[in-house]
Formats: sequence, structure tokens, C-alpha cells
Amino acid sequence: MSPRLDSIAADLAALWHGGLAVARERRKIVIASAALVVFAVVLLLPADPRADRALTTSQGEIELQIARELSWWGDYVPGTLLVAAVLGLAGVARKRRELVMGGVACLLAATLAGLTVNVVKTVAGRARPYLDTDGEFHGLGVEHAYRSFPSGHAATSFATAAAVSCVIPAVSFPATATAVAVCWSRLYLRQHYMSDVLAGAAVGIWFGLAFGVAARRGQRR
Repeated sequence: MSPRLDSIAADLAALWHGGLAVARERRKIVIASAALVVFAVVLLLPADPRADRALTTSQGEIELQIARELSWWGDYVPGTLLVAAVLGLAGVARKRRELVMGGVACLLAATLAGLTVNVVKTVAGRARPYLDTDGEFHGLGVEHAYRSFPSGHAATSFATAAAVSCVIPAVSFPATATAVAVCWSRLYLRQHYMSDVLAGAAVGIWFGLAFGVAARRGQRR
């Protein structure tokens, strides 16, 4: 293995163990915030269909096109991979390890957040808004139309935003604003309900902060 690949592998291993350490250290906060999110999701469930109709009753073609673009760019591919690649290449070119660490943290956080929500999607089997069934849960299944809860786009976009914000605080506002815009696009396109987006964003933030904080700590060594 080349020295560069060795370095990346070492960074990945350090971030993995560092992220687990952060989660252990902040486990009370994680548990409390998880309970709060569950409570909020339960409260939102009855209002989801009404919120969907209120947001999408008068859709304009320009807004739909913007939503489609945001949705595409905000997905794991190409969104997260592009951000991770830009940070990694910039870090190598400028010999700035913190940028490389930020790219790896984004990739690791978004990957684990995406895998987590995809498992829940498969188990929950919630109908997407465009089916007009008021978001019923049908249980185990793999059909795209019944994979609404939680939102994968929300999870990966917020994981990426949270991780990069920890490593490069100057981009916190645009990164978070982009993640919020991606979530809006999923609601506007009737792919997800409000509770889907909230749950997905929470998962993304948890993973993003864990690995982002671990990456920031790694810079100081």
C-alpha cells in the first residue's frame, strides 16, 4: 500500500475510534436528544398529511425544477462524495491535514447515517406522500414507494453538513442552509413527510457531530 493510502487508512481508523469515543462521552446527550426526536416525530405524525397538502397544493414549475436539482445534488451521490473529494484533494494539494480529515469525516458520517436510515426504511415501510394514503406504515418491504421514513437525503446531507462544520466552522452557515434546502426539496417533491425529514436529519446530525468532533480533535495532535 502506498504511503498516501496508508495515511488515509490511518485517518479512517482514527476517526472511527474517535467517533465511537465521542458517542460514549456524550451518550447522555445522545439518549436525551433521541428521546426528544422520537417525541417530536410522534407529535408530527398526525399533522404530516395536512402539512404535505399545505406545502404542495400550488406547485410551480420553476420551484419544482429547483427542488429536483437540490434533491439530486443533495443525495449521497453526488453530494457527499463531491464534498469529500473536494476537501480531500484540496487537503492533499495544500498539505492541510484538517481538510483531508474533514473529507473523510463527511464520508464516514454520511455513509453510516445513510445505512442506518435505510435499515429503518425497510422495516417501517411507510408510504410516500405522493401515494396519497396519509403516510401509512406497512412494515417490512423494499419498494421505493414504501420507503418514506426516515429521509435518506436529510440524513446524508445533514451528516455531511455537521461533519464539515465541525472541521471548518467558517462554512457552517452555508453547509447547514444547503442541508435545509435539500430537506425542503424532498417535502416539495412529495417524497417525504415532515416527520421523515426530522428523523433523518437527527440521525445525520448525530453521526456528523460524532465524526466531525473526532476529526477536529485529530487536528490538534
